[in-house]
Amino acid sequence: MNPSICAIRRGDPVAADALLAEAVSLARTRGLRLAGVMQRDEQRPGRRRCDMDLVDLASGRIIRISEDRGNEARGCRMDASALVEAAALVEQAIRNGGPDLVVLNKFAKAEEEGGGMRDAIAAALTRDIPVLIGVGVLAIPALEAFAGDYCTIIDPDKAAMRAWLDAHRRTRPSYEMASPMLGG
Repeated sequence: MNPSICAIRRGDPVAADALLAEAVSLARTRGLRLAGVMQRDEQRPGRRRCDMDLVDLASGRIIRISEDRGNEARGCRMDASALVEAAALVEQAIRNGGPDLVVLNKFAKAEEEGGGMRDAIAAALTRDIPVLIGVGVLAIPALEAFAGDYCTIIDPDKAAMRAWLDAHRRTRPSYEMASPMLGG
Protein backbone atom coordinates (compact mmCIF):
# COMPACT_ATOMS: atom_id res chain seq x y z
CA MET A 1 0.00 0.00 0.00
CA ASN A 2 1.18 3.50 -0.80
CA PRO A 3 0.20 5.60 2.24
CA SER A 4 -2.06 8.51 1.33
CA ILE A 5 -0.99 10.57 4.35
CA CYS A 6 2.54 11.79 4.86
CA ALA A 7 3.00 13.10 8.41
CA ILE A 8 6.05 15.19 9.16
CA ARG A 9 7.26 14.63 12.71
CA ARG A 10 7.26 17.96 14.57
CA GLY A 11 10.12 17.20 16.98
CA ASP A 12 11.53 20.43 15.57
CA PRO A 13 8.41 22.49 14.77
CA VAL A 14 10.38 25.14 12.87
CA ALA A 15 11.88 22.55 10.50
CA ALA A 16 8.54 20.78 10.03
CA ASP A 17 6.71 24.04 9.31
CA ALA A 18 9.44 25.11 6.88
CA LEU A 19 9.11 21.83 4.98
CA LEU A 20 5.33 22.19 4.77
CA ALA A 21 5.72 25.78 3.53
CA GLU A 22 8.21 24.60 0.92
CA ALA A 23 5.80 21.91 -0.26
CA VAL A 24 3.00 24.50 -0.57
CA SER A 25 5.23 26.88 -2.50
CA LEU A 26 6.43 24.14 -4.82
CA ALA A 27 2.90 22.88 -5.44
CA ARG A 28 1.63 26.37 -6.23
CA THR A 29 4.54 27.05 -8.56
CA ARG A 30 3.50 24.01 -10.54
CA GLY A 31 -0.19 24.86 -10.61
CA LEU A 32 -1.49 22.18 -8.27
CA ARG A 33 -4.82 22.85 -6.62
CA LEU A 34 -4.46 22.97 -2.84
CA ALA A 35 -6.78 22.68 0.11
CA GLY A 36 -5.84 22.85 3.75
CA VAL A 37 -4.42 25.32 6.23
CA MET A 38 -1.06 26.63 7.32
CA GLN A 39 -0.44 28.27 10.67
CA ARG A 40 0.88 31.81 10.86
CA ASP A 41 2.03 33.18 14.20
CA GLU A 42 1.96 36.91 14.86
CA GLN A 43 4.12 38.31 17.65
CA ARG A 44 2.55 41.09 19.71
CA PRO A 45 4.68 43.72 21.44
CA GLY A 46 4.61 43.33 25.20
CA ARG A 47 3.18 39.80 25.02
CA ARG A 48 4.85 36.54 25.95
CA ARG A 49 2.84 34.47 23.48
CA CYS A 50 1.93 35.08 19.87
CA ASP A 51 -1.45 35.16 18.18
CA MET A 52 -2.10 32.10 16.04
CA ASP A 53 -3.87 32.26 12.69
CA LEU A 54 -4.71 29.60 10.14
CA VAL A 55 -4.47 30.59 6.49
CA ASP A 56 -6.88 28.65 4.28
CA LEU A 57 -4.88 27.50 1.24
CA ALA A 58 -7.87 27.40 -1.11
CA SER A 59 -9.31 30.85 -0.40
CA GLY A 60 -6.55 32.78 1.40
CA ARG A 61 -8.95 33.50 4.24
CA ILE A 62 -7.29 34.03 7.64
CA ILE A 63 -8.88 32.67 10.80
CA ARG A 64 -7.58 33.61 14.25
CA ILE A 65 -7.50 30.38 16.27
CA SER A 66 -6.00 31.69 19.52
CA GLU A 67 -7.94 33.41 22.24
CA ASP A 68 -6.43 36.47 23.88
CA ARG A 69 -6.68 35.54 27.54
CA GLY A 70 -4.10 38.04 28.76
CA ASN A 71 -0.35 37.98 29.15
CA GLU A 72 -0.36 35.90 32.34
CA ALA A 73 -2.82 33.23 31.15
CA ARG A 74 -1.71 29.61 31.29
CA GLY A 75 -3.01 26.56 29.47
CA CYS A 76 -4.59 26.11 26.08
CA ARG A 77 -5.51 29.25 24.19
CA MET A 78 -7.16 27.45 21.26
CA ASP A 79 -10.46 28.93 20.11
CA ALA A 80 -12.37 25.72 19.44
CA SER A 81 -15.08 27.41 17.37
CA ALA A 82 -12.46 29.02 15.11
CA LEU A 83 -10.84 25.62 14.55
CA VAL A 84 -14.25 24.18 13.62
CA GLU A 85 -14.70 27.05 11.16
CA ALA A 86 -11.28 26.40 9.58
CA ALA A 87 -11.98 22.67 9.32
CA ALA A 88 -15.30 23.40 7.60
CA LEU A 89 -13.50 25.57 5.03
CA VAL A 90 -11.04 22.76 4.30
CA GLU A 91 -13.82 20.19 3.96
CA GLN A 92 -15.75 22.52 1.65
CA ALA A 93 -12.67 22.97 -0.57
CA ILE A 94 -12.20 19.20 -0.70
CA ARG A 95 -15.85 18.65 -1.69
CA ASN A 96 -16.11 21.53 -4.15
CA GLY A 97 -12.69 22.08 -5.64
CA GLY A 98 -11.19 18.67 -6.09
CA PRO A 99 -7.70 19.65 -4.88
CA ASP A 100 -4.62 17.72 -5.95
CA LEU A 101 -3.13 17.88 -2.47
CA VAL A 102 -4.33 18.69 1.05
CA VAL A 103 -1.77 20.30 3.36
CA LEU A 104 -2.52 20.68 7.07
CA ASN A 105 -0.28 22.36 9.60
CA LYS A 106 -0.64 19.68 12.27
CA PHE A 107 -2.38 16.74 13.80
CA ALA A 108 -2.42 17.56 17.50
CA LYS A 109 -4.63 17.55 20.60
CA ALA A 110 -7.89 18.54 18.88
CA GLU A 111 -7.46 15.71 16.36
CA GLU A 112 -6.42 13.27 19.11
CA GLU A 113 -9.73 14.02 20.81
CA GLY A 114 -11.72 13.34 17.62
CA GLY A 115 -12.14 16.91 16.35
CA GLY A 116 -10.01 19.46 14.56
CA MET A 117 -9.13 18.38 11.04
CA ARG A 118 -10.03 14.67 11.40
CA ASP A 119 -13.13 14.92 9.21
CA ALA A 120 -11.19 16.88 6.59
CA ILE A 121 -8.51 14.18 6.53
CA ALA A 122 -11.18 11.51 6.16
CA ALA A 123 -12.86 13.49 3.36
CA ALA A 124 -9.56 13.70 1.48
CA LEU A 125 -8.88 9.97 1.90
CA THR A 126 -12.38 9.11 0.66
CA ARG A 127 -11.67 11.09 -2.51
CA ASP A 128 -8.16 9.63 -2.94
CA ILE A 129 -6.49 13.01 -2.34
CA PRO A 130 -3.07 12.79 -0.67
CA VAL A 131 -2.61 14.63 2.64
CA LEU A 132 0.63 16.20 3.84
CA ILE A 133 0.46 17.08 7.53
CA GLY A 134 2.63 17.94 10.50
CA VAL A 135 2.25 15.77 13.59
CA GLY A 136 3.24 16.57 17.15
CA VAL A 137 5.48 13.90 18.65
CA LEU A 138 2.97 13.20 21.42
CA ALA A 139 0.14 12.88 18.86
CA ILE A 140 1.87 10.21 16.75
CA PRO A 141 0.14 7.24 18.46
CA ALA A 142 -3.29 8.88 17.95
CA LEU A 143 -2.53 9.56 14.28
CA GLU A 144 -1.38 5.97 13.78
CA ALA A 145 -4.55 4.69 15.47
CA PHE A 146 -6.70 6.98 13.30
CA ALA A 147 -4.96 6.49 9.93
CA GLY A 148 -3.38 3.05 10.22
CA ASP A 149 -1.73 1.88 7.00
CA TYR A 150 -2.84 5.03 5.18
CA CYS A 151 -0.10 6.99 6.95
CA THR A 152 3.66 7.19 6.81
CA ILE A 153 5.60 9.32 9.29
CA ILE A 154 8.83 11.03 8.26
CA ASP A 155 11.34 13.36 9.86
CA PRO A 156 11.46 16.91 8.43
CA ASP A 157 13.46 15.83 5.40
CA LYS A 158 13.08 17.37 1.94
CA ALA A 159 14.11 14.20 0.09
CA ALA A 160 11.65 12.03 2.03
CA MET A 161 8.83 14.50 1.44
CA ARG A 162 9.59 14.68 -2.29
CA ALA A 163 9.79 10.88 -2.52
CA TRP A 164 6.33 10.62 -0.98
CA LEU A 165 4.98 13.23 -3.39
CA ASP A 166 6.65 11.42 -6.30
CA ALA A 167 4.91 8.19 -5.30
CA HIS A 168 1.57 9.96 -5.34
CA ARG A 169 2.34 11.72 -8.59
CA ARG A 170 2.32 8.33 -10.26
CA THR A 171 -1.07 7.43 -8.82
CA ARG A 172 -2.86 10.77 -9.15
CA PRO A 173 -3.52 12.13 -12.65
CA SER A 174 -3.12 15.75 -11.51
CA TYR A 175 0.44 15.01 -10.38
CA GLU A 176 1.17 13.26 -13.68
CA MET A 177 0.43 16.51 -15.47
CA ALA A 178 2.68 18.45 -13.09
CA SER A 179 5.64 16.06 -12.97
CA PRO A 180 8.32 18.80 -13.32
CA MET A 181 7.25 20.00 -9.85
CA LEU A 182 9.18 17.30 -8.13
CA GLY A 183 12.09 17.01 -10.51
CA GLY A 184 15.08 18.39 -8.74
